Amino acid sequence: SSDYFFHKMNMRGRIFILFITLLCEGIFLAIFSQITEVGVAVFFLICFSIFVQASEGATFAVVPFVNVRNIGTVAGIVGAGGNIGAVSWSTMFKGIDDQSNAYFYLSFIIMAVSFICFLVPIQGEYLAPGCTSEKFPADTCDDLVDQESEATFSEASIHNQNLVVEGTDGIQSSASVTQV
Repeated sequence: SSDYFFHKMNMRGRIFILFITLLCEGIFLAIFSQITEVGVAVFFLICFSIFVQASEGATFAVVPFVNVRNIGTVAGIVGAGGNIGAVSWSTMFKGIDDQSNAYFYLSFIIMAVSFICFLVPIQGEYLAPGCTSEKFPADTCDDLVDQESEATFSEASIHNQNLVVEGTDGIQSSASVTQV
């Protein structure tokens, strides 16, 4: 769904999906925390889990666009954030006697965090319509291309659905081709 909304709304679409999945994650956790019947609780726990996985996917769909020059660093920080969250929440759970209350509090923290999506510009776009960042053009992929070392490709051939490209410097690159 992130890709679909990206094609419809550009980066704002991916941010929108991240917001919705986080918000739904918090809503389903709040409902789960208040349920006392096991069968119903399992259903809402599964719904919560689906939105947790969707939120993770939506987060990593946005990661490559946060800072083009430092994709690995951003991915590392986001990945480490999961460990920080796990330690934070386990500490919170130890301080609250009733687990259903702890889940309920956590659900509101998740819902509040989802609104951060409105404040963070990704590729110069905010989630709110009409809002853009002026700093974006300096962070595009265009300045990453070093004009002196740019290879001009002299030969490209397709063999067994693999694209083999040889640059003028003699270096070959290959990639799988799924559509020609």
